[in-house]
Amino acid sequence: DLHIHIASHATAVAAHLEHVNANVRCNALHVLRALGVRAASQVAAIAARLRPDDEEPEVVVLALDTLKDLGEHVVSHIPAIFALLLADDVEVRRSAEHAIKALSEHVVSHIPDVVTQLDDDDPIVRIIALRVFQYVPEHAERHATVIAARLDDDDIAVRTTTLRLFFKISLSDECFERDVLPHAAAIAARLDDPFDGARDIAMCVLRNLGRHAAPYSEVIAARLGDNNYEVMVGAMKALVCLGADAATPHAPAIAAHLGHENEQVRLSAVAALEELFTSIRENAGEQVVRRHDLDYNNDVCLDAARRRR
Repeated sequence: DLHIHIASHATAVAAHLEHVNANVRCNALHVLRALGVRAASQVAAIAARLRPDDEEPEVVVLALDTLKDLGEHVVSHIPAIFALLLADDVEVRRSAEHAIKALSEHVVSHIPDVVTQLDDDDPIVRIIALRVFQYVPEHAERHATVIAARLDDDDIAVRTTTLRLFFKISLSDECFERDVLPHAAAIAARLDDPFDGARDIAMCVLRNLGRHAAPYSEVIAARLGDNNYEVMVGAMKALVCLGADAATPHAPAIAAHLGHENEQVRLSAVAALEELFTSIRENAGEQVVRRHDLDYNNDVCLDAARRRR
């Protein structure tokens, strides 16, 4: 068997991982990756290539791709993979994400350390810890309260990363009720965040909660007047997801956007009213027709009004 024969020379192959030429290092990694678990004895030499500051991105990516297939042999090097979640090179970051997902069952032994890092003084450490949970959200169970504390973090990047994590968890039917709903109020509070991106992601999380977010209809509707179009559109979509009872009082505010200067906002207003119209005809329909009667020179408004006659 050729692989068995090559495996007997794995140490000699791994020695080329220190070669000055990046192509030689890449070729050595290709050989070791082809060997699969037979290359486990060289895991330390492979992990030594996880140095994005002084290594070619292609080499780092190949090292990650090789390590993710070595399972339990990589456990002690998993923290080094975590650190690459904030690498400058997008391919390195993506490979680190894939490696963490592939090694999910072995990541669990590091979760206590990751939880501790959520309170680290360095925001970069806190962000890395949050991103670990983002790519293995199944390990966020039992730690949602500690994670939610970061919604009030002083660092904008930490807050937005926390919201992205809750967004990821909210996509799971099994986890959102247990891990997200108890923190819905804290998430809704971020609709007043000074950073546009944080407000936008918070709105997406509330939208995923559907009718469960109905208690926050007022703070969601308040963002119809947001100075960011994405947040404004997100508010319309979130209101519709709350159900007719919670959305009906805000139909006139949505309809007021049919004459908005931004096309995306106008189209979103029409889409939201179309979805709500059956149950709130007298409320939303009259608002749409009124805009038509005022002779708004806007095809979107005209089409919407015609559909509701």
